[in-house]
Amino acid sequence: MAGTTDSALREESETALGKRSYDQISQDTQSRNLPPIKNTIDNSCKGERLSQEDRSSEVGSIDSPSTGRPTSGMDIDDLEHRHATTSDSLQESLEISSESDIDDDIEYENQDIGDATAGYSERQEPFPAFPVYDTGMAALKDRMVQIPVQILRLLGRLNPSSEVVQSQTHRAVRMLSLPAPRRRRIAILGDAGKGKSSLINSLTDIDDLARSSSGGSSCTCVPMEYQGPFQAQSEPFEAQIIYHSKAQIREMLEKLVSDCIAFHFKADSDWDASERELYQRRAHNACDILFSLFRNGILAGTRDAALQVLRICYTKEGSEKLVDRMLSSSEAMLNKRTFHDGGVHFETIKAPSVAKLRATLDPIIASSSQATLTAIWPLVKQVTIGIRGPRILEQVALIDLPGISDTNQFRAENCHDYIKTCDELWIVASIVRIVDDRTVYQSISRYGKAFKGKVAVIATCIDGGADGKLVAWLEAEAVNLQQYHELTEQLRLKKTALMELKKELKVFNDRRTDKKNDVLERLKDLTFVEIPQAKRGIMHTASNRLEVLVNARNEKVRIGLQEVFDSYLPERMQLAVFCVSNLHYAAAKGRRARKGTKLSIQATGIPALRDHVVSSAALGLLENTEHYIYNTITVFLRDMVLWVDESAAPYRQELLQNVNDLRVRYEFRAEDRRKRFDSIVYQTITKPLQAQHEKCREHAVKTLRRKERQSHWQTMLAFIRHFGNWGTKACTQESWNEQFARLSIDVVNAAWPSLKAQRVTCTCDFFKALSNDLKEVTSALDSDLVEHFPADRFQNLINTYVHYFESMFSINNDDYEKSLRNVLLDVTVDSEQNFFGSNMKKIYKSCQREFGPGMFRRSMNKLEHYLAQAGPDSPFVQMERSLVRALRTKDRHNIDKKLGKQLCEAYILMSDSFSMMSQENIMTSSEKATALKELESIEKERISIVQDLDGIKHKYAVANQEEGA
Repeated sequence: MAGTTDSALREESETALGKRSYDQISQDTQSRNLPPIKNTIDNSCKGERLSQEDRSSEVGSIDSPSTGRPTSGMDIDDLEHRHATTSDSLQESLEISSESDIDDDIEYENQDIGDATAGYSERQEPFPAFPVYDTGMAALKDRMVQIPVQILRLLGRLNPSSEVVQSQTHRAVRMLSLPAPRRRRIAILGDAGKGKSSLINSLTDIDDLARSSSGGSSCTCVPMEYQGPFQAQSEPFEAQIIYHSKAQIREMLEKLVSDCIAFHFKADSDWDASERELYQRRAHNACDILFSLFRNGILAGTRDAALQVLRICYTKEGSEKLVDRMLSSSEAMLNKRTFHDGGVHFETIKAPSVAKLRATLDPIIASSSQATLTAIWPLVKQVTIGIRGPRILEQVALIDLPGISDTNQFRAENCHDYIKTCDELWIVASIVRIVDDRTVYQSISRYGKAFKGKVAVIATCIDGGADGKLVAWLEAEAVNLQQYHELTEQLRLKKTALMELKKELKVFNDRRTDKKNDVLERLKDLTFVEIPQAKRGIMHTASNRLEVLVNARNEKVRIGLQEVFDSYLPERMQLAVFCVSNLHYAAAKGRRARKGTKLSIQATGIPALRDHVVSSAALGLLENTEHYIYNTITVFLRDMVLWVDESAAPYRQELLQNVNDLRVRYEFRAEDRRKRFDSIVYQTITKPLQAQHEKCREHAVKTLRRKERQSHWQTMLAFIRHFGNWGTKACTQESWNEQFARLSIDVVNAAWPSLKAQRVTCTCDFFKALSNDLKEVTSALDSDLVEHFPADRFQNLINTYVHYFESMFSINNDDYEKSLRNVLLDVTVDSEQNFFGSNMKKIYKSCQREFGPGMFRRSMNKLEHYLAQAGPDSPFVQMERSLVRALRTKDRHNIDKKLGKQLCEAYILMSDSFSMMSQENIMTSSEKATALKELESIEKERISIVQDLDGIKHKYAVANQEEGA
C-alpha cells in the first residue's frame, strides 16, 4: 500500500511540475538583466540624510539633532573656510557642457553620495523560484537524515556481534547525510584581457580571488577551477594543484623545443612575412617558458646566454637528448615540492584568507618572465580551489580557462581539452563590436549545437564607449531614447539650480561681518542641506541616465547576437546573453573607487547572471534530493521491515535463489544491448559514410586543387607546415582538414540525431528488460508458497528497486550524452584528437621533409594522391573506423563500466538483503514487536516527508503554470 501511495504521489507531482528546459531558464533570468528605470527621479533625493563621511568631515561642532542649527561653539569663519577652499573645483566640475556627455565625471571634494549598496552581498539576493530553494527544504532535509538516525538507535539495542546488525549499522551510517550533488561545470572562455577572472571575482563576491590585470597580458596561465569546499576542508580556502604526468611533460617540452629550434636555428627562407611573424611569436613564447623553468639550471644566466646554451645543446646533442635533460630537471623540481601518487604529482595549499592563498599560489602559477625564481606553472595541469562561503559555488564550479586566442600559444592550447569536461560554456567578450567578434563566432559555431544550446555570451565593459557617438548610433538604429533625453534635460536643470545655490552661497560668504541670525541660518541650510542634496540629485540623475543608455545598448546587442547565432544552436533554442560590468559592480559595492557616475547593482548585470547560474543548477539539486528519499531511504527502510518481520522465513530461500539469478540474466541482457548498439552504429554511421567515400575523395581533391589555384605557393606550404590549420592577420584562419572532410562531417551531423534517438531507445529497452526481470522475482514463486508469504511487502521492495534502477539510468544518461558530445566534437572541430586530422598528420609530415627545387609540386602530388586513394589506407576510411571505435569505447565505458558497476552493486545489495531476510532472526518476540512498531512509525514519517516534498513541487508547478498563462 505504501509503495502504491508513493508512486501515485510522485507521478502526480512530476506531471504537475514538469521540467523546465535550459533555454526557458535562460530567458527567465535574462528578463531580470534590464531593471526598469524609475520615472520619479525628481523625488529620488528628497529626505536623504547626510552620509557619515559628510558629517565626520564637517569643521567645528556637530549640528544640534533637535533644531538643525549649529551649536553655540560653531564659528562662521570655519564655515566660510570650508566652502572657499572648494569653490573653484565645484565651479569647474559643475559647468554645464554644451555637449551631452554621458559620464560627466562629477567629483566633489569631501563628498559621498551615501551609496546604500555598500556592503552588498550575493546572499542578499533571493533564490529563484524553484522547489529545491524553497524555505521549507532545509527542514525537510533535516527530517530525511533523521530516518537513519532513528534506525541506528533501533540497531543499537540489538546484539552488536551479529553480522546482520553490523552490516545494517554501516549502511545506516553512510546515509547520515545527503550525497553531495554533482556540480555543474561552467567553462569561461574568451580572449586574454576580456574580464574572465574579474567576472569570477564579481560572481563570488571575493576580491582578488582570481588573478586579474589590465596590463595587457593574460593572468590565467593554467585552468583554474573554483568550487565549494572540499570534503573535510579545514580552512576557508584550499587549493589542490595537479601537475602533468611525465609523458605529458615530455610532450610539452618537445613542442617548446621544436618552436625554439624552428625559428632560431632552422628558419626557412620560404616563409612569408606573416608566417615569419607567427614563428617568431611562438619561439619567443617557447623561450620564455623554457627560461622560466630552467633559469636556475641548464639555462642559467641572461636570455641571450640561455639561447646560446640551447643552440649548443641542440647542435651537439640533438633535440631528443635536450628534451631528456629538461625532463629530468623537471622531475627533480617536482619531487622536491610535491606528493607523488600513482604517477601523478600534486600538492595542497590551505589558507585562512585570499591574501595568504595568493601569496603561496601565485609564485607557482605566475608566468612573468621577469621573476627571479624558477617558475613551475608550465608543469601545472590544473588548479582546483575549494572556497567556503560563496553561495554560487555551492551549486556550480566556475572554470577560468587561459585565453583561447592568447599570444602565448602554450597557454591557449591548454583550454581546448578542458572544455570537453564541462557542462556549459560562457564566451566572454567586450560589448563593443561583440556581434562581429571572431572568438565569439568561432566558439558558438563550434560548440553551440554540440553543447545542446548550453552556451551563453557574457558581454563585459557595458559602459565602454557610452558617449554621444553611442547615442547617435542607437538613434540611427531606431532605438527609442526619449527617456535618456528627458533625463539629460533634468540633469541640465539640476546643474543650473546648483549653480544658483553656489552663487547665493558666495553672496553670504561676502557678508561674513553680518552676524544676524537669518544670515547664519541661511548659510547653514545652504552648506549642509540644499547644496549636498543638489549634488546627490545630480549624481542620481546622471547614474539613471547612464543606465538608460547602457540598457538600450544591452538590448540592442542581445537582439543582434541572437539574430546572428541562434542558427548555431539546436532548433527552437535562443542564445543566452548577459551584459555585465565588473568595474561598476565593484564600485557600487564600495570596493573600488571610481570617479563619476556609477551603475546600480542590478544594472551591472551580475545579480541576473548569478540568478541564471543558480536556476540552471536547480533541477540537478532536486533530483539528488529525490533520489535520496525516494530510493536510498525507501529501499533501506523496507529491507529493515522484512528483516525484522521473519514471517514465512522457511519459504524465503526460493525467493533468494530468484534474486541471485538476476545477476546471470543481467549479463545476457547486457550482451544483447551491446550487439544492438553496434548494429545501430553500423546502420546510422558506418553505412552512410561508406556510401559517400568516393564522393568524399572527389570533394577533397577538388578542394585541394581549388586552393592551389587561388593561393600563393608560400601560403600552401605554410598550411602544410602547420598540419593543415593556419591563419595570420593577412590570411584568415582556416582548417584544410575540416574542408577536406566536409562531406563526411555533413553525413555524421545528419546521422547524429538518429544515432542519439536510437541509442536512447536501446538503453530504455535495456532498462525495461531489467525491470521486468525484477518484477518477476515474486511472480515466479510456487503458488503453494504464496499463501504463506507476505508477497505484497516483497513486491513493494522490488518496486522500490525498480525506481532505484531508473534513477541510476537517468543519472548515467547525462554523462553518456556528454561523452557522445565529445565524440562529435572530435569529428567536427579540428584538433589533435580530430579523427580526420590525426590521420592526415603523417602525410603532412612526409611533405614537410621535402626540400630543394620542385618541393612544392612534390608536396601537392603527395597530398592529392593521399586524399584520392581508396581502400583501408584512405583517410576517410580511417576516419570512419576511428569514429566507430570511439563510439563503441564510450558506450562500453558508460554502460558496462560505470552504470554496470552501479547495477552490479545494487544486485549484490539485493542479494545480501534477501539473504539476511532468509536467516533466522536474533530478536526476541518483545524486541521484534517493539522494532516493528518503531519501523511503522518511521515509515509514516517517510511518507509524510514524501508528501511534503511533492507538495512543495506542486506549489511551484502551479505558480509556473499561472505565470505561463
